[in-house]
Amino acid sequence: MSPVLFASPLVFSPASAALFSYSATTCWKFRGHHILIMTLDVLRVTVDTVLTTTGSSAMSPTDPTSDELIRLDWGWPSLELNPIAGFQASSLSFFAEADKVQSALHYGSFAGSDEVRETYAKFFSHQRAEALEAEQIFITSGAGAAMGLLCDIHAERGQSVLTQGATYQNALKIFASRQLHVEPIAELPGGDMDLTALDALLSRERERFALIYLIPTFANPTGRTLDIDTRRALVTLAQRHEILIIADEVYHPLHFSDDVPPPPVLSHFDETGRFVVSLGSFTKIGAPGLRLGWAETGKSPDDHRDSGNLITQLSQHGTVQNGGCLNHMTSMLVAEFIRTGGLSHHLSNLRRTYRERSRVLHKALTERLSPEFISVKEVSGGYYLWLEPSEVLTGSMTALAEAAERHGIRYRAGNQFVPPHHPDETVVSHGIRLCFAFYPPRELQLGAARLTRAIIETVSGERA
Repeated sequence: MSPVLFASPLVFSPASAALFSYSATTCWKFRGHHILIMTLDVLRVTVDTVLTTTGSSAMSPTDPTSDELIRLDWGWPSLELNPIAGFQASSLSFFAEADKVQSALHYGSFAGSDEVRETYAKFFSHQRAEALEAEQIFITSGAGAAMGLLCDIHAERGQSVLTQGATYQNALKIFASRQLHVEPIAELPGGDMDLTALDALLSRERERFALIYLIPTFANPTGRTLDIDTRRALVTLAQRHEILIIADEVYHPLHFSDDVPPPPVLSHFDETGRFVVSLGSFTKIGAPGLRLGWAETGKSPDDHRDSGNLITQLSQHGTVQNGGCLNHMTSMLVAEFIRTGGLSHHLSNLRRTYRERSRVLHKALTERLSPEFISVKEVSGGYYLWLEPSEVLTGSMTALAEAAERHGIRYRAGNQFVPPHHPDETVVSHGIRLCFAFYPPRELQLGAARLTRAIIETVSGERA
């Protein structure tokens, strides 16, 4: 019988009156599929609490009576992970020096303070084991704000932006606010971008497209990472067609293994500095309230008149010319945080914490749900797990979302990440994005149990 709903034996506690019994030979038939319920002689079912029983490794959800909604739709870091003590210490050190405070209270240089950019360049050069110069960095007030500036420079109303088939939902809003259309890049059967088709499209209709927007590393929502050959091919394509690629690299520093880091950021491969810009954010590696990020290119400007270089273009934007550095004081405070060792320590802690949380959530899901029923993609960095339901569920995604709400679990549905002109019936539109960054392991286990109960309810048609 296929697909099998549960990957391991399950016991349901009799915590409610909704109690059923099934023999080992009993199965549900749903949309023409037989779904095996249990491999034991008798299954006692209630949809209140799901416990997996795997001997000494048994995993139990936390308080099943809690009615607090678990928000796995949030793409946020935990408040408990904010580096309060380290930031307090480095800020006190900074404000104790009058000269630094005086400089911070004045206008900043267009691309950011030379000292700040030098500090950032040294930090990321060490983190990546790759050379990065201060002149390759432009200080921003976050990745989203930088995207807005780049759209102002490179896009005209009515043009189109090319993206991956699944992309950041708020990027879609940024493009829509500038009256830009968004079109997905054609994909191969395995989900990789079809670069041959993209090359042909740009050869035919280059003027229709303003830019390409990509999330190359631990992508939101799928968690996928582009390999090094794909990165090189994309940069070659951008140079050939003279089209900008915005690489949203905010998750790049959040790899779980120092032994196997991700490939270099996409801009690293553009030795011209003219066609690819990578965007980073201290929201993901520091704290969201900083509202600070950076843009980087693969080559420094030759001088301030090098108008083809993307750092120069950003520096010459009217908003920057008007006020100088987009987040001057905060950029200086973060530089002090780096110099005192605070960011290095914090980033190591984030990597350890997110590695643990991703594994807890992945295990909690895969021990409950067979890959024949719903596949859970394992990740090696970032914030998200990506679930792909089989055809047993794809026709019931609205019902599943409603059941999930009733059981106290919320997630991001895949259709929120689909460009407007993408075909509706795709693997992406039926997917489920779960964020493991915000909650500690107890709540992640409970969230997995609640989602499992919602799936049971959706497939069976029985309301808990």
